[in-house]
Amino acid sequence: MSLNFFLPDYFLREVHHLAVRSSPEETYRAICDFDMSEVPWINSLFRLRTVLDKKKSTSSHLTLRDAYRNGGFVLLDEISDQQLTVGAIGKIWKPAIAFKKVDSFEYADFHEPGFAKVAWSLRCQRRIGGGTFCLFEVRVGATDSVSAAKMRGYYSLIGPFSRAIRRSIFARFRKKFGNVLADEPTRKLAGDTVIKNPIAMCTDGIYIEAPPDAIWPWLVQMGCLRAGWYSYDFLDNAAVPSSNRIVPEWQNLVEGDSLNWTPEDDHGCFVQSIDRHKSLVLGSCYDYDRKESVLHDINPLPSNYFRSSWSFILEPQTSEVTRLIVRVRSDYHLPKQMMPHLQTFFFKSVHPFMEKKQLQNLKLRAENMSSSHDQTQLVIGKNISDKDDNIWLSD
Repeated sequence: MSLNFFLPDYFLREVHHLAVRSSPEETYRAICDFDMSEVPWINSLFRLRTVLDKKKSTSSHLTLRDAYRNGGFVLLDEISDQQLTVGAIGKIWKPAIAFKKVDSFEYADFHEPGFAKVAWSLRCQRRIGGGTFCLFEVRVGATDSVSAAKMRGYYSLIGPFSRAIRRSIFARFRKKFGNVLADEPTRKLAGDTVIKNPIAMCTDGIYIEAPPDAIWPWLVQMGCLRAGWYSYDFLDNAAVPSSNRIVPEWQNLVEGDSLNWTPEDDHGCFVQSIDRHKSLVLGSCYDYDRKESVLHDINPLPSNYFRSSWSFILEPQTSEVTRLIVRVRSDYHLPKQMMPHLQTFFFKSVHPFMEKKQLQNLKLRAENMSSSHDQTQLVIGKNISDKDDNIWLSD
């Protein structure tokens, strides 16, 4: 049984992802049995919390299983070598934590006011393409609004340390078992042939908890005067909010279609290739002397130009998780006074800033649509899916 059963109502959710080359069984056992006390700074943090709690540690080990063997947590569910789910109920914000003793059968239905509910789950699955895909999820809820406010304040203090611990553990196993994403920035992807010899290249990616067919509709409706670019709309969409729904009339994108960068003119990009549910490749070429967009493969090229390809690649990791990879490749010939600043300004500042926001917003839309009964529209806002805080932490 998943966290959706044990803790369906929560105000904070954090997710960490790990893709490694080892088997699911080996990875699961290694993570569950890893003794965090071997890492000095992690051991010091746990000892500090024990001192504040005015308790002496009953164990010299700090494994994931020790949370329910020696702490106030309870084992909620375990699927052999695949999934471990653990939870706790208590006044966790207090220096001396007052845990409520419940068993796994009572946990989901506990609603007595005055308590916080914390649960986490480790899942290790066979990854499509080989190796293992792990997902570590933490949820925090409360039985009433006063307790929720207290837990928010407490978690704002300990949350950064808690995340640092999980990141550190996953980094160790990424190094030990081999990072599946190690070659992502350089390996060949769809669209690389549009700009065969790029001067600059950037590759970004994000895990989305949805299958490719739930992500694809958001990609093919991109473009100014369409759904927008899902980034900072005041910068790239004339302050018009990017669409929070799938629009049927924008789903019929074909090769050769043009997509505007801005609503004021026809400058933009052209669809170079479409492989449904797998890849969308856009290409552009801007003639600086004529101040207009031209076909990227125009021959001869303008005297001064900026040419690029923009590829969106969907790679399923499991039946429920997809890796969205976005790659930009560019070459250019520009006036000499512009050349020294282009890579620093665009590829090291503007593009990463805009791309990160775009990936986050695509993830937000696809995940909420995937879990929604309404398959045509969702509400995007601060309070997403009735959950206030969502943090996604990927490779």
